[in-house]
Amino acid sequence: MRCGFPCTRVPLPGSAGQDIALTTTRGRPGWRVRTEVDTRIACTADAFIVKARLQAFEGDGEVFSRNWDQTIERDGV
Repeated sequence: MRCGFPCTRVPLPGSAGQDIALTTTRGRPGWRVRTEVDTRIACTADAFIVKARLQAFEGDGEVFSRNWDQTIERDGV
C-alpha cells in the first residue's frame, strides 16, 4: 500500500498538498515488527485538511490500526 488516498492535482489559488508514506521495520531472529504510515496534508483557501492512516504489524499480522480525517479552519492563516 503506497498512498492509499486519491490525489488530484488541481491548480487552485490557495491550495497545496503533500503525500507522505513511511514504513519502519525492526526485528531480531524470530521477531519482527513493522509500522506503515500514509499521510495526506492539503489546504484550501479556507481550511487545512489532514488525512492519515497508521498500521502496526507483528510478523505478518496487523495488531493496531488507526485513521484520521480532520479539517482545521485556517482562521486567517
